[in-house]
Amino acid sequence: MILVNDELVEGRKIVNRAIVKTIEVDDGEIIDCYDIYKQPSFNHPLFSNHTIQMTPSSYPKQMKSDNFGTLQLTQTWHKYGSCPEKTIPIRRKGKSYDLVSLRKHYDVVNEVHEYAYVRVHGKFLGAQAKINLWKPVTEILEEISVSQIWIVAGENKNKNTIEAGWEVYEDLYGDAHTRFFIFWTTDGYQDTGCYNLMCEGFVHTSSDIALGCAFSEVSTFNGSLKDAAFNIHKDQNTGNWWV
Repeated sequence: MILVNDELVEGRKIVNRAIVKTIEVDDGEIIDCYDIYKQPSFNHPLFSNHTIQMTPSSYPKQMKSDNFGTLQLTQTWHKYGSCPEKTIPIRRKGKSYDLVSLRKHYDVVNEVHEYAYVRVHGKFLGAQAKINLWKPVTEILEEISVSQIWIVAGENKNKNTIEAGWEVYEDLYGDAHTRFFIFWTTDGYQDTGCYNLMCEGFVHTSSDIALGCAFSEVSTFNGSLKDAAFNIHKDQNTGNWWV
């Protein structure tokens, strides 16, 4: 572990002073603990002078709240360290990350998808689902296996979504582990949106849970079952959407 992160860029050594701690995990994975007020999303002009809302001020009446505020899920990086208060963990991007090609993976018009789903239409403030955690086998590097909740509004290029769940996606993460992910778009996956914190747009507030990182426990056949409750809802007092 080190206190600040040094990077070599075009022969010049620079220091990213937003990173207050770095945690090295197995297989070369690196978690950077960013100052919560200097997280990369705040580089976007729409976030200038943004005030961080640390906790939701409201929940939909019918949404179960028994596990809100208690992050009991464990991720593999927890074995190697923790991020201090007022910092957020960010998984360092891999060298092969390509924002454009990864958006195309979610374009259901151009890609072949096989899926089962439950769909409900109407005006909603959010959704909640308890989802079993598994580690399915993917046959090729580009194949994705996903289990998620997906809130959608609009059609075609006006489609906007907020998505959360788990996925096995070796082409993105470099391995076949089961990882917590979010995804969003505002224009039908054309020019906006991405996974986790790989582009600006999602404000992270937890120092315990890292987007894009593996769960430490998953379900086993003829053995114990592991699950997680995923929630997405709109705060009626602020208008912010919460995962």
